Amino acid sequence: MKAPASSHSRSSSWRAFARGALFVSCAVAPALCALAVGATSAQTSTRPIGVFPGNELPGSCGYTVDSVGDLDGDGFAEVIAGAPESMGTQNIGSWVGRAMVIAGRDGRRLCDIEGTQHQGRFGWSVRGFGDLDGDGVRDFAITAPQETHTGFRSGAVYIYSGKTFTVLRKLCGSAGDYLGISVANVRDVDGDGVDDILAGGHGGALTNQGVAMLWSGKTGNLIHRFLGGAQGDFLGHAVEGGVDIDADGTPDLVIGVPDEDTNGINSGMVVAYSGRTFGILWSFHGDGAADNFGHSVSFVGDIDHDGVADVVVGAPQFLPTTVGTGYLRILSGKTGKSLRRWAGSAVGDWFSEPVVGIGDWNADGTPDVLVGSSRASQGAKAQCGRADILSGIDGKPLQSWYGSSNGSWFGFSARAAGDFDANGARDLVVGAPGENQNRGLVVVVPKVTPELTIGFNEASISMPNTLVMELEVPKKYEGQLYFTLGSVSGRSPGLPVGPVTVPLNGDFYTDALLAAPNTFVKNGLGLVPFGARSTMTFGLSPGFSTALIGVRIDHAVLLVDIARLQFTHATNAVALRLVR
Repeated sequence: MKAPASSHSRSSSWRAFARGALFVSCAVAPALCALAVGATSAQTSTRPIGVFPGNELPGSCGYTVDSVGDLDGDGFAEVIAGAPESMGTQNIGSWVGRAMVIAGRDGRRLCDIEGTQHQGRFGWSVRGFGDLDGDGVRDFAITAPQETHTGFRSGAVYIYSGKTFTVLRKLCGSAGDYLGISVANVRDVDGDGVDDILAGGHGGALTNQGVAMLWSGKTGNLIHRFLGGAQGDFLGHAVEGGVDIDADGTPDLVIGVPDEDTNGINSGMVVAYSGRTFGILWSFHGDGAADNFGHSVSFVGDIDHDGVADVVVGAPQFLPTTVGTGYLRILSGKTGKSLRRWAGSAVGDWFSEPVVGIGDWNADGTPDVLVGSSRASQGAKAQCGRADILSGIDGKPLQSWYGSSNGSWFGFSARAAGDFDANGARDLVVGAPGENQNRGLVVVVPKVTPELTIGFNEASISMPNTLVMELEVPKKYEGQLYFTLGSVSGRSPGLPVGPVTVPLNGDFYTDALLAAPNTFVKNGLGLVPFGARSTMTFGLSPGFSTALIGVRIDHAVLLVDIARLQFTHATNAVALRLVR
């Protein structure tokens, strides 16, 4: 296999490509016209732009997810995902747990970290932070709530360097705290210029009263410890912070207490605390028994336009038994009064577990909410799970996604993330820990679907596999010829072809697809059908050299107006990586 040539030496080849592509257009167009006859219009849908499957049974990859920013400097945000049921590779028992940082560009694992204790459940919760150690790269936290350190089941929060992926510090609870059930970036509470860390646990001096601990992100010193008011309250099951709701110049904190009993057993409560004095600013209780109000919390932005960010709180109504469809409330950050109450659509869906503020998704001037319903069903797909974006104005769904199979529990975790497709819009990352018999799955879904998407971001060189790529372009391109092109030498600066620039660097793989367009990519050459949507497949047969493991392949599609013999459009590029 020859090495890719430089971009300078490729320029003449691409001029030849342009001439050759137009020649192919003339040669194949009459035969391909039959493909467009009788084609039906496909319904436009929002498709994933990144799909990262877990590979352990059990593993529950996607049990928790977050964005950690661009750690490798390639301009694409990374994802961190926890798999707390992983057995690991050390033969030390079950539920050891692991967490991995997944490259946003191509799905490779930048790091894969295992727990160290039997039933420690490392990877139960994860969260991205700013630069805690001053090395210019963002850092992140991984929790292990059942590890034993300062006492049995004390739990631990590990802070990792985003540059070296080594432990910066380990923060532990006391015996029985189960610290790390939740963790949040609460921004700079102590005024030292560095993000601080809030983590919750089910323990405390009383059985399951709950605990939340606030540490300095700079020094690791304990700033404050919050405790539940009664046995079984589970204070700290959900924690959030980072917004100044009382206008004193210090970010404040919100803590869920989902099994508090004021309005009935496990009716639940949420409490807002001052980040300056740690006194209670306001609290709000669930409606009735078994609401589990406070099981998830998030700041959502300024819904009521009073200048202060508001709080969304989930009440999934699933413990001790399912009693309803689940509901959420949006509370005024300033006063704690209820602004909105929206309920789920079916009993047992676990609607509002989780709830996530994502900003103004539809640009109507009001922030919107991402809501998971991980036990929701769709047709014959029982408990496939669902994630909805609800309008902050009236709660109507703006976009919805379902899991792919029975029991996938899609929507069990979800976060707003970075820009994974380089279109300037923030995307979402959603976990489906039950996918494929609890191996789990992490899915990146976009605000606006790119024209070209790929079903998975990994292709094995040791076993037969097929990856689906979907093309959907504006309908004005119906009937035009499309070429699927590829590169193993990256996307930038790309190559101009007539009036368009293909986001690929030309190399030997580009030449191979041009010479034999339907070999590696089936249906890689054709006419854009009515409906402007087409499906292609990338496939490999076993037997390729192991030296190719880790190679990234980018694909993009070029369109040609065969009537005018002109290049008209190039799609975005999608990446896949070759694995064993």
